[in-house]
Amino acid sequence: MSKLIILSNRVTIPNGQKTTAGGLAVAIQDALDDIGGIWLGWNGERVHKQEEVHFNIFRKDKVDYVTCPLTNSQYSDYYAGFAN
Repeated sequence: MSKLIILSNRVTIPNGQKTTAGGLAVAIQDALDDIGGIWLGWNGERVHKQEEVHFNIFRKDKVDYVTCPLTNSQYSDYYAGFAN
């Protein structure tokens, strides 16, 4: 049994409404819906200390969505710094 594992900067968690966005997120979601898998990434939140980082797991059909916050230094040094 094959599973697709996606690691991205942000995760799109389905909320029951039809999405109107296009691009890569829609293609990834379609592939995950077809074969199942795991999508891991940032949940959009920032925390002060590493000890405050926690993983959130949400399952819908054949897909596990795993998100976590970034520390303020991870966000400023990498996400808003090097990666941009």
